[in-house]
Amino acid sequence: MKYTIAVVFFCFALSAPSFGKTSNADRSENLRNCVESIGDCDASLLTNTQQQDLSELQRDHNLSECLSGYVDCNQSLLSAEERKEVAESEHSQNLLSCETTIGLCDTTTLPPAEAAKVARIQKQKNQLDCETGYGSCDYSLLAPGEMKEVKDLEHERNLLECQTGESLCDQSMLTPVEAKQIESANRMRNFVACKAGDDLCDASQLTAAQQKDVAEANRVRDRLDCEAKEDSCNPALLAGVNTKQNGEAQPKPEAPVTRAR
Repeated sequence: MKYTIAVVFFCFALSAPSFGKTSNADRSENLRNCVESIGDCDASLLTNTQQQDLSELQRDHNLSECLSGYVDCNQSLLSAEERKEVAESEHSQNLLSCETTIGLCDTTTLPPAEAAKVARIQKQKNQLDCETGYGSCDYSLLAPGEMKEVKDLEHERNLLECQTGESLCDQSMLTPVEAKQIESANRMRNFVACKAGDDLCDASQLTAAQQKDVAEANRVRDRLDCEAKEDSCNPALLAGVNTKQNGEAQPKPEAPVTRAR
């Protein structure tokens, strides 16, 4: 019995030094967590050198966050010189946003000279937006002469939209003469679309003469499809009307024979 107790005590004594001891793998994982700011970081498992290095890295990272304008910036960790540097960086970023009209611009933090410069830039950009029809146009910022020029450009731009058949065309902005010209151009564009077999064709807008020309174009197109043995060939279109060439009536073409493949 005494021998057994002695053996147990001896084994416990051998294992005692490793009892509660943290392995190197655990220390490495903890160090990774501390460096990458993920998981649990136990500072007590770090050496003094590691704690100093980690503290320096965290200060550098925080300064970078502050200089970049990120919300994770902790001003309390900055030195007086770093706070001044961050303030200058924030001012530069805000001025850039104001001058480029990209991002959030706070004009209240600008000195008078910079605020006046930004106001001129914003007025010029607004006028350009009004003249081109892109962006947000504030008519209240335009002078009377600028307003007239913008309205003339809007009318011209709308006329071009109508002339080219764009969906943004506003018929209400056209003069009676322009409206008549646009109607004639639309009818001609529709006639050409119908002759070309375009899906945009509106047959209801064709005159009797145009319907005849379109029908002939369809027959010619179908005859070529049939001769080429295309699947779109419709022999029915070839029957009933002769194709005229050189002013003489030609015999009706026979329906194409489909060859077995």
